[in-house]
Amino acid sequence: MNRVNAIGDACPLPVIKTKKALEAMTSGVIEVTVDNDTAVQNITRFAAARNYPVKTEKRGDHFVLLIEKADTEEQTTTREAPESAQKGCAGEAKGSFVVAVTSDKMGSGDEALGAILIKSFFFTLTQLDDLPDVILFYNGGVKLSVHGSPVLTDLNALEKAGVRLMSCGTCLNHFDLKEQLAAGEVTNMYDIVDQLRTAARVIRP
Repeated sequence: MNRVNAIGDACPLPVIKTKKALEAMTSGVIEVTVDNDTAVQNITRFAAARNYPVKTEKRGDHFVLLIEKADTEEQTTTREAPESAQKGCAGEAKGSFVVAVTSDKMGSGDEALGAILIKSFFFTLTQLDDLPDVILFYNGGVKLSVHGSPVLTDLNALEKAGVRLMSCGTCLNHFDLKEQLAAGEVTNMYDIVDQLRTAARVIRP
């Protein structure tokens, strides 16, 4: 039996470790050990979305999840939209997947938490099978694409994987950061608007 130790791992590592372990096997059962209920719920949802049966056991201070992967395409394939829905209307070009980043924090309410969340967000992006085509940085978001950024390692990995990183030149100038750009390219408002206009999907952390 394959075993995954995710004790002490912060979100999203337990799910990412589980995903990689499942992808590395054709069939069988993996045993995932975690130490908090949030990880149990996240992994259970991940497995349920792929039709993998899950059994959870409490062992002392830890939780053990037994996830079964059968050697059948029906079970191992993530639910997808019908082919016609994926293609869109006849003659319509498939738009890009764009991430629009407007701050060096994620969400509002607590800045320290927001800094933690934005780091987790970009690390999680690097683990996706479906990477974004473009990441746009504007307003305070440009602080993430310069030297000293807490997410620079992940940005470099995304750029190496073919993701286009575009930072607003006006915003870099405003924060006196134009000479500090460390990942991607400088762009302008026309290109930002055009990327957002033509995107099939836009997410904003």
